[in-house]
Amino acid sequence: MSNEEILPIVKRHLKITFSYMDDEILELIEETKTVINSICGLSEYKYGSLAMKLLKAHVRYAISALPSTFEYDYRHDLLKLQIENGVNRSGK
Repeated sequence: MSNEEILPIVKRHLKITFSYMDDEILELIEETKTVINSICGLSEYKYGSLAMKLLKAHVRYAISALPSTFEYDYRHDLLKLQIENGVNRSGK
């Protein structure tokens, strides 16, 4: 999914109805993809996926000025995504 397609999903998760933060949220989505991909490998961000769950959570933490605690709070899900991505890459 493109960042523009992800934007309404993230805004719904954050309960944001206004649009003046859209550019900032789009920037956070891109930064979050970089963070998650660097930890877990290239991830597919589709509706209902673990990668999307982590993306929404990280953006929420970033907006709340707490991105440094994200990795600790979501370490189990990050590990699951690492394993999932490794299995997908190996073709099993």
